[in-house]
Formats: sequence, structure tokens, C-alpha cells
Amino acid sequence: MHLVYDSRTHAVSKTVHSITVAESVTVIHRSAFKDCAHLTEITIPDGVKSIQEGAFYGCVSLKEVNFPSSVKEVGEGAFGDCTQLRSIDLNEGLVHIGSQAFMGCQSLTHITVPSTVDFLPIALFENSGLQNIMLRNGLVEMEEQAFRGAADLRAVIIPASCRQVGECAFSGLENLTVVTFEGSNVRIDECAFWGCTSLQTLTIMPTAVLDDDVDDENDNIRMDEDPFIGAAAFANCTMLRNVTLGNCFIEIKERAFYNCSSLEKVNIPSGVMHVGDEAFASSHSLREVTMCAGLQSMGEYVFCDCKSLEVIHCPATIDKIPAGTFSGCVNLRTVILCEGLLSIDDDAFEGCPLSRHG
Repeated sequence: MHLVYDSRTHAVSKTVHSITVAESVTVIHRSAFKDCAHLTEITIPDGVKSIQEGAFYGCVSLKEVNFPSSVKEVGEGAFGDCTQLRSIDLNEGLVHIGSQAFMGCQSLTHITVPSTVDFLPIALFENSGLQNIMLRNGLVEMEEQAFRGAADLRAVIIPASCRQVGECAFSGLENLTVVTFEGSNVRIDECAFWGCTSLQTLTIMPTAVLDDDVDDENDNIRMDEDPFIGAAAFANCTMLRNVTLGNCFIEIKERAFYNCSSLEKVNIPSGVMHVGDEAFASSHSLREVTMCAGLQSMGEYVFCDCKSLEVIHCPATIDKIPAGTFSGCVNLRTVILCEGLLSIDDDAFEGCPLSRHG
């Protein structure tokens, strides 16, 4: 059964197999083809500007959709649970994608998000079959749990334009192995990559720091907070071995790299002023830490139970070593302290067979 959809269409048979959208149509309305389980083919002409909420939700036989260049908006859940959807071509010029728009698209393995989309909403690709995604420069923010349950995702490159990765955006993706940020002027929120147990390489590239009177291409976007790595952002990434942190972060929050048990080396950049409680605790393979000048304070138990750590050099900008900072570092034998240090809590080095220098 074939249907021509136009402004006079008020009801669509659930048995329809193919649909041609009339050239006069500018909006595909809310739930227009919802649960059309036999729909396999849709032709959307240039001129359509909006595909509204739930328009194709539950079209379980639909395999391919091509967007014309005129489409500006894809509504919430528009293609949700289209379990056979394998290919969707998102056009440059698309501005808005609603939450859960591609939720449950289990056959969708590849997608490119155009540069005109600056925001990825909550649960956008929840439980999808994505293996690869191309995020274009122009993306500014991805909301919490944007990729929740996208268990087949292998790698992600986050463009330099991105200023925020939301809470739990990629958490628990057990096949994710490589994460690359093309810039470090970004807030990585709480648990963003928590429990990505196959993640091996994290690269956060430096961002060029401009003078205050110089505008860049994202000048219209101003950050409410300075860049940070959030609480438990990479906690329990037990295969994480290679970490490169960019130059813009001012804070590494509590438990950011907790129980990264394969991590061997970390360089805390000069811009970081504070490292939170247990930030690297229980990273049992961590043997080399570089703390650059500029670090002003550390929380408690930052390197607790880092059993492979042997040498530590505290920069002159640190004036206190708090409780439990190096407790349980059973191979820590050499600590170089500088003149700026004012106090060491009693159990800061509990269980460490060390000698002190400085």
C-alpha cells in the first residue's frame, strides 16, 4: 500500500508500505506515521522544514531515510525504536535534534552530526547500535546520558568547539576503546566516561589560549565555569593506560580517575590548581606522576593505594599535604618537598617506606 502524504492527510493506515510526502508539505506532524510497522520507504522532498515529535516512532521496518537540505528540526523521539533503520543522512543546515530522536535504533551503526547542530540532548542515541559517530566542529554541548546504552560504540572524537560533555554521557560503554578531545576548553561532567572498562587511550589536546581582546569563532558562547574534569569522570576505566591532558583545565575533581588500575603515568598540567579527593586513588599501576608548578591544593587521599608509585616531586606552589594523600603507596620511597610546604597531615604518608628530601 502506497500513500501520498499532504496537508489533507489526517490518518495513516498502519499497513502502509511506502509514503511520498507531497512537495507542498513543510511539516511532518507529531506521530504522523507512528507504529507503521510495515513502512519500508519514505520520500521526503526539499521544502520540509520540521519532522515533529514521534513522527516515525516504532516504524520497525524502515531501513533508510534521506533528509533534504531544507530540514531544520527533528523532534523528540522522531525515529525512536526504528529497529531496522540502518542509514540516515542528516543534512547540513539541520539545527535542532530532540531528545531520544534515535533511541533504540539498534541497526544504526554510523551517523554524522552536521556542524550546524550545536547541542545533543538527553538520551539522543540511547540503546542504539552506533559503532562510529562523526561529530563536526560546531557542536558546543552534549547533554547527560546522550549515548546511554550505545554499547557497540568503539571510538569517539569530540571537536574543539565542544564546551561541555554532560553527566554520564558515555558511562558504562564497555566497548569504547579510544576517546579524543580536539581541545581542552571543555567541562567534562560527573561520571561522563565512568565504567568504560575497555577504554585504553584518552587524549585531550591543548587549546590555543587567546588574549582577552581577541575573538574566536565561538565568541558568542561564553562558559559559566572554567574547564574541569568532573567527579568520577573516568573512574573504573580499568584498561586506561595512556592519558594526555590538555592545558586549559583548572581542576581535576574528586575520584576523576579512581580505580584506573592500568594507568601507569600521568602529567597534571600547569593550569590545574586543585586536584580533588581520591582523584587517582586505587590506580595500582600508577608509577609516575608529574605535578607542574601552578598546582595549589590537593584533597585527601588523592594517590591513596597507588601501590606502584615510587617517586613524587611536590611543586613549590603546594603548601599542604592533606590526610591520606599517599597512604598505602607501599613502594613510595622518595618524596621531594619544596620550601613552600607549610604542613603535612599525620597520616599523609601512612604505610610508605620513604625518605624525604627538601
